[in-house]
Amino acid sequence: MHIDDIAVFLHSQASALIEEVQTIGISKESLLIEKMIDYMEKHIAEPIGITEIVDSIGISVSLASAIFKKEKNETIYGYFTNMRMKRAADLLVNTDEKISDIAIKVGYQHENSFIRAFRKCNNITPGKYREVLKSRKEVM
Repeated sequence: MHIDDIAVFLHSQASALIEEVQTIGISKESLLIEKMIDYMEKHIAEPIGITEIVDSIGISVSLASAIFKKEKNETIYGYFTNMRMKRAADLLVNTDEKISDIAIKVGYQHENSFIRAFRKCNNITPGKYREVLKSRKEVM
């Protein structure tokens, strides 16, 4: 075997190994994110924060935040807040539960905190959102 052939062979082997390692890394990161999201879904009604979410997968907050931001292009906190707001929006339109009860069901201990977060996320208060969407639903 000629030295150039050996170099080409070693280069191709190294490239294959690098690709495999990158794939494993991506898979591991994706799995960690899935576990965090699963934890968020299971504990959506609890007043938990980033620390509890990250503790569920056993890595540091800074590492989890970096992985989450890289993969989802969003912060853990932002993702969890959006998840809560989507759940709240569904409950507002499809139930007659009081706003204070919905706030508790999506992890807010205080109705006012929930209303501020909902308005920030949707540019409308929960009460107005319910009113507008229920009226649209009735028209259809």
